[in-house]
Amino acid sequence: MKIDILVEEPSMKGFLEPVLPKIILPPDTWSIHVLSCFKTKLEKRLRGFTHQDPGKYRIIIISDLDRKDCREMKQWLEEIVHRAGLHTKTNPDMDGSYSVITRLAIQELESWILGDFRAIHAVYSRVPETLGTHTKYKTPDNVGNTWESLHALLKKGGYCGDIYPKIEVARKVASHIDPHMNQSQSFQIFLQGLNTLLSPSSTST
Repeated sequence: MKIDILVEEPSMKGFLEPVLPKIILPPDTWSIHVLSCFKTKLEKRLRGFTHQDPGKYRIIIISDLDRKDCREMKQWLEEIVHRAGLHTKTNPDMDGSYSVITRLAIQELESWILGDFRAIHAVYSRVPETLGTHTKYKTPDNVGNTWESLHALLKKGGYCGDIYPKIEVARKVASHIDPHMNQSQSFQIFLQGLNTLLSPSSTST
């Protein structure tokens, strides 16, 4: 099975590239596509899949919530998929089949990074691993201003200055992340969706 993952930022691609090989094993394969102008190009990109054999591909769309309303953002993604002529797990075909799953990073990619302080500490040793047990970080999806929070921790540790190296941090930390131990609920929902797509029985066409 080929899994195509559509994302809106290079940093998400940088994060997923080290993580996916821990989840998607041969003979299944994957490919990540960064869509600049995500909102305007997503539907066109999805329409391209309608000319392919639906039995040979699955799609995951990942978008940052970015302080938007969760239900509204999810509904917008679902409508885009429907207009493109494809079906999601939420809105399957008449026979119950689907090829697309939509997922949100709440609030941003950094919520997924903050979900594993062991991985952060492995790369940036002056950031205490024990921070993951603190009330503020135990539920990463509820941390406000997530990238600013992570930037502040790295800056305090002397790893960066006023500019936050978003892609570099994502790629380095992701190399150490244990997907099944990540404390971000939205990451675990992404993981569950990915495993569902890898199960032929649940997406049969």
